[in-house]
Amino acid sequence: MSKRLVAMLVGVVALAVIAGGCGGGDDDALTKAEFIKRGDAICKKIGTKSREEFDRAATKFLREGGTPNRARGNEQAERFLIPARQAQIEGVRDLSPPSDDEDEISAMLDDAEEAVEESEASPKIIFYPKTDPFVETDKLMKEYGFKVCGSI
Repeated sequence: MSKRLVAMLVGVVALAVIAGGCGGGDDDALTKAEFIKRGDAICKKIGTKSREEFDRAATKFLREGGTPNRARGNEQAERFLIPARQAQIEGVRDLSPPSDDEDEISAMLDDAEEAVEESEASPKIIFYPKTDPFVETDKLMKEYGFKVCGSI
């Protein structure tokens, strides 16, 4: 083989080794600070949109002469609050958590999804601190470092 061909092959192999080391595995995992920052950005975007939709619907309801009551509150929770919580959870779950925190994040999000299921079964429970299934998961998210996630 010519020296030029050998040099090209060595170059190709070197590129393959370098490219093979990029992406995938723990290299894609975010740092805790990045994970929290991105998660909070997701939660803020979804929460803001949900609150705006909720406010528009409530304003329209009141303008049309509606009277707030529990049934209306439950309907609004089902329509805006609970789906927003689910979307926040899914958004955070789609991020690559810090590799050292994967189990903690997974458990926290699993608990939050259970809270969504409980809320879907009985929306009124989210309006009372003693029965709100999100109280504990919100606390865990805040303790982890989230500022926005864990609230709506």
